[in-house]
Amino acid sequence: MATISQARQAVATALSKAELYRMWHTGFHAGLTHGKVLDAMGVRDASPAVEQLRSRLQQGTQRGRTIASIVQQHARLVEPFEGALLRFGEESGSLEASLKTLAEHFALEHRLLTRVWAKLTYPLITSFLIICIAPMPQLVAGNVATYLLAVALGVAVWYSFGGVVVSALAANYANRREFLLARLARTLAMAIEAGLPLDRAVVLAAESTGHPNIIAHVGQRSSQLQASQAASETFTGCPLIPAEMIAAMKVAEVSGDFSGSLRKLAELYDGR
Repeated sequence: MATISQARQAVATALSKAELYRMWHTGFHAGLTHGKVLDAMGVRDASPAVEQLRSRLQQGTQRGRTIASIVQQHARLVEPFEGALLRFGEESGSLEASLKTLAEHFALEHRLLTRVWAKLTYPLITSFLIICIAPMPQLVAGNVATYLLAVALGVAVWYSFGGVVVSALAANYANRREFLLARLARTLAMAIEAGLPLDRAVVLAAESTGHPNIIAHVGQRSSQLQASQAASETFTGCPLIPAEMIAAMKVAEVSGDFSGSLRKLAELYDGR
């Protein structure tokens, strides 16, 4: 269950994470160490969860810990695909690209949540007014206590359950099929081009979607099979992976051009 305040906080969290990864990417691109970047930047008006994530990353990296170990220890502070991309970027030496991808993702998520709130503002206000107006006959009849009790209960229910609508829409967006496929295609291309072992590449690509069915599908294959067969064969048979993506994987495997196939496909999915 999510209250209206919690649902509203999700908007601030998305914006804070977009700013976190954007600033981290900028500092890392300039050649600064993770500890220095994370210590110096701070995130203006950051949500508590994002500030806690920044603090843990800053303290951990300054002590010489890997990003992967920090993310694993504080998994509740990151989304599944977020943690997968950070681990992948560190392991493959392409952290700069991963940070940029995360900044773009959360900026897009913030824009969507802002639109959702804009659309829901009127019905939320209307429902609040109905709660106050509907028991008015009790007030007219002189039953002030009854009226106040009815309004108080109505507002409590409105506040407690009103955020469910926004949270449901946000979750629907995060698990939108096109969005999951875009993350999978982009991460798989990045992992293979970075030279990661094929079994690690397909596992990271599946984890980046955060979808249990895709992760389970890949997990059913042994590490030996994941490493020996083409990625297109590993993902074949998963109901969530369309034929067009399998075809793009096969083209990339034959041509060796993963950016020209999977990354382009990811851009198409993002635009839908």
